[in-house]
Amino acid sequence: MTLNYQHDLGQLYESYAIGDSISFGDSNWYVIKNSSVDEDYVTVIKDRVLTREELGEYAESNSNTMKYKDIYDTSTSGNYASITYDKSNVKKFLEESYLSSLESSSNNEYSNETGATNLKEVDRYKVRLLNVNDLLNNLGYERNYYPQPAAYYYDPTNNTPTFVYQNFGNSYGYWTMNMSAIREGRRMVLEVAYPYEYFSVRQVINVYKSSLR
Repeated sequence: MTLNYQHDLGQLYESYAIGDSISFGDSNWYVIKNSSVDEDYVTVIKDRVLTREELGEYAESNSNTMKYKDIYDTSTSGNYASITYDKSNVKKFLEESYLSSLESSSNNEYSNETGATNLKEVDRYKVRLLNVNDLLNNLGYERNYYPQPAAYYYDPTNNTPTFVYQNFGNSYGYWTMNMSAIREGRRMVLEVAYPYEYFSVRQVINVYKSSLR
């Protein structure tokens, strides 16, 4: 990271590059999008998946995984393709339980604001999962078609930081916003995951730089 002045406002912001590590809310995070001196926030992903204890009642079968959507939810009428992130269990967990858990953990001597207040809403979300735009535009993935089985995959390239697909801990992979999952070992994002499968949660947040010291 580089410390610079934002000349038009006279404020001091740090610039961050993809792969930089920061600390926030007693946790470590990786930067997933370059952030210039003109931006007052930085977008980061947690350095690990959430544990069973952190998932709480959302944890599946005493593990550090959860379903994207409950298979018994009759509102989907069995049409799994219609399930979107905005209707998922993951979104509900992140925007209710997880944001509440930040209220005390990210208070520090530099700020009296709550953790949720230290997060900026960008494209409707303060907290979310990785999405395809992150992968293709910032994290070096490429989209390829494989005939067997017939599906499109998002493959990492030499420009993909290893923190994206390694060190999941006791987990097979973690959910993305696109009802797909990044799986350890295979190092690719699959578009064919089902919402009732179990994967872990690794959240993305937009943090105001003023809350980072």
